[in-house]
Amino acid sequence: MDSRFVLALSLLCSLQVCCQTFPRLSFGNDDAIPNHGYVDLGMIGTSYSNSTQCRTDLETCCTQDDSHRGNWYFPNGDPMMNSGGSGMFYESWKRKRVDLRCNDCSTSPTGIYHCDIPTRAVHNDTDISVRATVYVGLYTSEGGSISVSGGVTFDPVQLTLTCISTGGPATTVTWTRDSTTVTQGTQTVLNDPVTAQYTHTMTVTDVGAYTCTVSNAKPSSASASITLVLSALVLHTSPTVTSTIITITGSVPDGSVVTGFVVQWQRDTSVGCSDQNQQSITVSQGFSGSFGITGLEPGNRYTITVRVFNAAGSAPVSNAVTAKTMQTNPTRGLSSVRHGTVTVSSITVRWGEVPCLDRNGEITGYIAQAVRNGIVEGTASVGGDARQATISGLSSSTSYTVQVAAVNGAGTGPYSGVYVRTSDRLSTRVFSTTNTSLTVSWTLERTSTATSYTISYSNTNTGCFTDSRSDITTSGTSYTLTGLGEGTEYSIMLIVTLTGGRTEQDTVTATTRTAVPSAPPSSVRLSVVSSSSISVRWGPMDCRNQNGEVTGYRVRYGEKGGNQTLWFPSGDSSGGMITLSGLTKQTVYTVEMAARTSAGTGVYSQQQNIETPDNVFLILNGTVIPKNGYVDINDIGFSDNTALFCITNRPGTPTSGDWYGPDGTRINLMDVQGVTRTRGSMVVRLKRTTGKATEGIYRCSVQDAASTFQTIYVGLYNTGGGHLTLSGGMNFTLHHDNSFTLTCISTGGPATTVTWTRDFTTVTQGTETVLNDPVTAQYTHTLTDRTAGLYTCLIANSVSNVSAKLPVQGPSPPSNVRVSQNGLNSILVTWTPSAGPNVTGYTIYYYQINGGLSGSVTAAETDTSVVITGLIAGANFLSVYQLTPVHYPVLDPEDLILLFSMRKLHIQWKTLR
Repeated sequence: MDSRFVLALSLLCSLQVCCQTFPRLSFGNDDAIPNHGYVDLGMIGTSYSNSTQCRTDLETCCTQDDSHRGNWYFPNGDPMMNSGGSGMFYESWKRKRVDLRCNDCSTSPTGIYHCDIPTRAVHNDTDISVRATVYVGLYTSEGGSISVSGGVTFDPVQLTLTCISTGGPATTVTWTRDSTTVTQGTQTVLNDPVTAQYTHTMTVTDVGAYTCTVSNAKPSSASASITLVLSALVLHTSPTVTSTIITITGSVPDGSVVTGFVVQWQRDTSVGCSDQNQQSITVSQGFSGSFGITGLEPGNRYTITVRVFNAAGSAPVSNAVTAKTMQTNPTRGLSSVRHGTVTVSSITVRWGEVPCLDRNGEITGYIAQAVRNGIVEGTASVGGDARQATISGLSSSTSYTVQVAAVNGAGTGPYSGVYVRTSDRLSTRVFSTTNTSLTVSWTLERTSTATSYTISYSNTNTGCFTDSRSDITTSGTSYTLTGLGEGTEYSIMLIVTLTGGRTEQDTVTATTRTAVPSAPPSSVRLSVVSSSSISVRWGPMDCRNQNGEVTGYRVRYGEKGGNQTLWFPSGDSSGGMITLSGLTKQTVYTVEMAARTSAGTGVYSQQQNIETPDNVFLILNGTVIPKNGYVDINDIGFSDNTALFCITNRPGTPTSGDWYGPDGTRINLMDVQGVTRTRGSMVVRLKRTTGKATEGIYRCSVQDAASTFQTIYVGLYNTGGGHLTLSGGMNFTLHHDNSFTLTCISTGGPATTVTWTRDFTTVTQGTETVLNDPVTAQYTHTLTDRTAGLYTCLIANSVSNVSAKLPVQGPSPPSNVRVSQNGLNSILVTWTPSAGPNVTGYTIYYYQINGGLSGSVTAAETDTSVVITGLIAGANFLSVYQLTPVHYPVLDPEDLILLFSMRKLHIQWKTLR
């Protein structure tokens, strides 16, 4: 529809003109023809009843004068005359209709005709006029069939699909995705009325198999298809760079639908700063071929990747490209510029680093200048690793501004300075040092009379304790400073007062002799890295205990007090970290460490113990969670860094590692039971989502380095949850070999530790724990033993513990046990009753010598014999057991104590053949 027509309709509505102004086509008065419809030329005649009519219905409430008439146009755009040229003519009816008639259709061109019909409305003296257009295809009976040429094409930038039809009018256009009609986003444009070429477009946001089907009333239809996917972006390897912008370019593979992308960049800390070195940005639009990352730091190398996505999800990460921003001059001066040694002709200046984000590239050197009255009188240049320089050739007794600037590949940064005065006549030196003293001597280089000398000194390490004195007055030419720190640099200033009150001064630096550190590093702490490695971290040395420059550290470690030693050279006394590798899994190690100076190794720290985990283990916030351990759900975070880690010693990304909820449901990337799962190198993470996590026993199942699946359990509960309970006390089961099994069942929380004791002594062997129900956290704990005593089962986790007790003992066995033949398949067993009270009965077990248990019989406490029948002739049977259950009163009404007794007799016999 003509845009002017739409505009006029809008204006008509605003003027409240109650007209429906859409034009329409019909054959005669009855048969409606759709816009872009199909008409056989042979059916068009010269009369009103068989003409093709273009109508508008404004006459009901609007007016139109005779000067506003409609017209028909040939496919080539030429207007049609009402004289019948080219076999066609039209008749325009006042205000309402334009009829297309035919006097010789055989001479008429085929193609898409259109009717342009004017409308006019008047309201409140406002005249509105617009022309509306409708189209129709006129063909002979053999023509007007649709074809689709060139298939379906995809524009990855505009995210549009296009198919082109020719040969006939496109009355209807249908788009489908995966055989389902897509009703939104279709568009049709007539390009060429002669060939009836139409362009049909559709906007897409998802992958799938798309089909464009075009049809008309010929009847005729044609279609073409294309399959869209989501593939990784391919980045080109030569980005464009400025000092703060890297512009990447790339391409999306053909047929890949991209509705947005995530750009991630990471700074290379080896050539740049280490803080905030990874960032990303999400762009919700298709990738147009290039993207500029702004706000970068000059002179830094960045690694960049892009992940594209659409409504179906995310594609794999693109290839990585590396680019370095252009350097610019350093933007800030140096920190802590200060002078060192000052003589009559030289000044030594020292400085700290340029702040990292102000270097704007690698610092390649420094320039130091001595300036007087705006004129540079001395210069010294040093390399990028230097932190001091000496400017020589200066005048004595002269004040200078000593300034230093950093240099990178782009140029020189701003200068930072300090005010210094060279010495006059006075020369000072240190000629004797010990661990705690320095002896200073001085001379006057000219003939002058000194009335007094004043010495001041201070520790040059301003971050350490202040070890200084001033106003030490002497009349000699030397002085020994005592009580100094070991291995410490001091700045010593000598002021001489001359006759007349004039003063001269000189400064010298010296270091006391180094000693071994008198204390270990601070805050030594251990943490697990893997089943075969642990990390040792420590804090800064107290500078009062360094006793010199720290040159490294020694870590002493081993299994339960072993003495393997690892030397770790480092001049950093502010703290650090080292990893101990090649350890044995599930082993307790003792670790201690000491600092070292050039004088030797200092005092070791207090020994600490740490146990390496199994090949697969859990860790949260740096703490290893034991098997069947307890975790407060609120301690698990929402990000990968604060998640609960399931770590394996299998290198690479675990291809089959997963978390499972208490009900056995596998937790994937979606929100399941209030948690979700992500994977990384050698780790499967469990982190919270906005939902409420389900309480119970979760499990992580992952492959270890031997490709064996390992499963580890952990209880996740809200604060206050996960408390243990015992159900049914302790149960007793006797076996035919005189052993017995004790069983207790816990529920309500994870059973992290299970301890069995006999007569208050821990029984370390034979313990077993089985998880029956992850939802209720039901565990079965068993102990198999054969010794009488008072048994206790103690179950604990980090929030609770429960226990059950059971004494096991027995009376004396029966005596004079005899076995005699009682027939071909039976025997008679007799005995003298057991001595002592509380015997409640007997059980006789019998089994074949070469096989399993054949059966058992019971007898009352008053019986002295029993017949065993159904035996196999010629078989050997042995072993008689007695089982006597006795119930005793209990002291603790909450405990039910069951007393059992058992004894064993060995008797062998053979039945008759």
